[in-house]
Amino acid sequence: MARKSKASKSTGAPSGSAEGTGAATMQPPLTSTRSARAGRRGREGAMPAEEQPEQLAPGARKRPRQRGAAEHRPATDGGAVAELEELEASDGGSAEQLDHFAEAVERSAKDAERLMESVVKVFCVHSEPNFSLPWQRKRQYSSTSSGFIISGKRILTNAHSVDHHTQVKVRRRGSDTKFVATVLSIGTECDIAMLTVQDPEFWKGLQPVTFGPLPRLQSQVTVIGYPIGGDTMSVTSGVVSRIEVTSYVHGSSELLGVQIDAAINAGNSGGPAFTNRGECCGIAFQSLRGGVGTHEDAEGIGYVIPVPVIEHFINDYVKNKSFSGFPALGIEWQRMESPFLRKALGMKTGQKGVYVRRVEPTSPAGALLKRGDIVLSFDGTDIANDGTVPFRSGERISFSYLVSRKYVGEQAELRVLSEGKERRVSVELSTPTRLVPVHIKNRPPSYFIFAGLVFTQVTVPFLRSEYGKEYDFDAPVKLLDAMMHAQADSRDQQVVVLAQVLAADINIGYEEGLVNTQVRAVNGKPIRNLKELVAEVDGTRKDFLKLDLEYNQLVVLEVAPARAATGDILKIKKEAEALFKAKVGCRETSFAKTSTLSDELVSGLNCAMNYSANVERLYRSAAIYFDRDNVGLPGVSMFFKVAGVCVMNEQYKIADWLNKRGGRVSFEPVAAPSTEHCEEHSDVLAAFVKSLAAVKVGFEKGNKLYEAATKAGDAHAVDFVSTSLRQKSECLRLGSHIVTHLKLVEKDKHAIKNFDRSLPNCLVDLAFSAGIESTASAKLIKGSIERVDEWKSSMVAKPLFDTPEACVAKEVWKRALV
Repeated sequence: MARKSKASKSTGAPSGSAEGTGAATMQPPLTSTRSARAGRRGREGAMPAEEQPEQLAPGARKRPRQRGAAEHRPATDGGAVAELEELEASDGGSAEQLDHFAEAVERSAKDAERLMESVVKVFCVHSEPNFSLPWQRKRQYSSTSSGFIISGKRILTNAHSVDHHTQVKVRRRGSDTKFVATVLSIGTECDIAMLTVQDPEFWKGLQPVTFGPLPRLQSQVTVIGYPIGGDTMSVTSGVVSRIEVTSYVHGSSELLGVQIDAAINAGNSGGPAFTNRGECCGIAFQSLRGGVGTHEDAEGIGYVIPVPVIEHFINDYVKNKSFSGFPALGIEWQRMESPFLRKALGMKTGQKGVYVRRVEPTSPAGALLKRGDIVLSFDGTDIANDGTVPFRSGERISFSYLVSRKYVGEQAELRVLSEGKERRVSVELSTPTRLVPVHIKNRPPSYFIFAGLVFTQVTVPFLRSEYGKEYDFDAPVKLLDAMMHAQADSRDQQVVVLAQVLAADINIGYEEGLVNTQVRAVNGKPIRNLKELVAEVDGTRKDFLKLDLEYNQLVVLEVAPARAATGDILKIKKEAEALFKAKVGCRETSFAKTSTLSDELVSGLNCAMNYSANVERLYRSAAIYFDRDNVGLPGVSMFFKVAGVCVMNEQYKIADWLNKRGGRVSFEPVAAPSTEHCEEHSDVLAAFVKSLAAVKVGFEKGNKLYEAATKAGDAHAVDFVSTSLRQKSECLRLGSHIVTHLKLVEKDKHAIKNFDRSLPNCLVDLAFSAGIESTASAKLIKGSIERVDEWKSSMVAKPLFDTPEACVAKEVWKRALV
């Protein structure tokens, strides 16, 4: 059970099913674990049969245990300690017996230390693909789990503990050093992963665990690991409750599993379970949890991967240098417990078996078996009508257990009843082919983008990403039917869907409604997989591309413009992908600058930003000058105050845009404004002429930036600069209108006063031309806000500003500042 430090890892298990132990989203309340001595007793308090005390006849003396017999006492429980205390409390214990059991206690403690030394803590950093946006990956998160040492300087843990790993480290018990580990193999179906450590320092003094046989029911087990609730090792005890073919949540497979009642919590995943002989009997990997909407009565139900499954994984790796998977017979079968069914199919009295409902077309059994056949035996073992076979003394198990014991490529001998005649066939076992894969085994998802249409393969992780944990209820019925019931006709067959549409001019009319819709054909040709779709789209010579979708939907695109638009769309996507992957704050990546953001653009934007800072200082000095008592033009003063705020807002927008794109923001010293001001009111014209000249210079700088962005092919920069140019052109229009008016009345003092009174009406145009109504709320500094607040108060106080235009201005600034 991988324990997560920040983000929880979803397994997508349905409510109430056996849940992957790495899926905990929050830490449950701490509960006391069963002690070693209490763990020796069964769930009802009764001791196992093999541990019942010897019954003595009346008057008989207890025979002393022979020396060396204590070597078979539990290595991790208090058996020897309990007997030593019993002898000390009785009068019949000789000194020799006491010495003998004291030595047994010491050996037991040493064995326990050896077992705990073999258990390590696993630290993993995960980076899962974003199946909804397949060109990206999700934010990294870390988890902790458990593992243990086996022969050959290898470590076993759970597959879900290192799923989509980017870094794996391990730490020994009692050590403060973490060693980098290498993942050798991952068995998704059996939820086992094999690691190794290259540093020889890690292996000094470590001894591998030894594997024992499959435990019996009521056998005592001890689980060792690093679960939640602390950082150090935890030991819990329990008994074996059940052994049967179990659903493995992580790999969605059916394999042999052992159910125990020892506590298994998040972080226990990958930890070993030991018998009372000190032998490893399995790997902790999942638990069944109770709760609202699930098995509310579930309590103390944990699962371990038994030794037969572990040995299958290890032997497969040793033989093939990789894990090839567990084989399948390639059939879907039905029980034959109904006597009428058996009679109708011609079965004789005493014949037993299972009915073949379907045969996978991609399996070797497809050429040897057919629907209606009855499988009577597997490798000489008769199959019962309920699909079970004998399993140890007094137990039965699903015959799929016999299949899972074999390896991919091996032969299985079947006895089959076909049309009333019995025959024997030899079937090669192979891995099953799923039309909708349950897992992509740490590979990135495949996708294809054409004209903004995003195509991808349907997998269970994709459905979980799109529809959440309840995807088996919320996903479209057609996709669920393909996942649960449909069979692949060939091993390369896939379910390809139009996942989404990246809105662009080329796909107008298709941007809504086409979500996760299956693609049936391209230009009338049925497609089997994503590769065929790509080949058909790229190789078409027709003028129009026709996509036949599910529910008889049709998408038609003109090929030539679509191919041209695809390049622009992919360029924007690559920018977003590079920005997502960049390491923010790393000197080597220059603040994560994207590849398409040229140095020329960064330099030009910084120049424009610093120029705006100088213009803002110029406007502020003009506002202060015209607000003097001996000048007395408050309207002009307020206009330049607001103009300064607008220019300041432009600086913040440039800096923010550079930060988002990864460009470096560079500040330069701001020049002091000129102090030359005449005392005549006609200086208003000079101030606005200078202001208009400053806007013209800024507009010219913007034109150069636009040319640089166009040359670089940077669509984001072109959009940003063009928006700024539109705002500057509005400022030029407003400034030109004011300068033209002032030139007509520059000698008339009364006209200047009237102009000053009417000037606040222009503030609405000024605010909108600067685009400040949508951005100023987050960008204005405190001092600027206070100045604008003062202006708002003055507008309310003076009847002169109770005009309709002034009311509009107040509303604009109210939206900008709230």
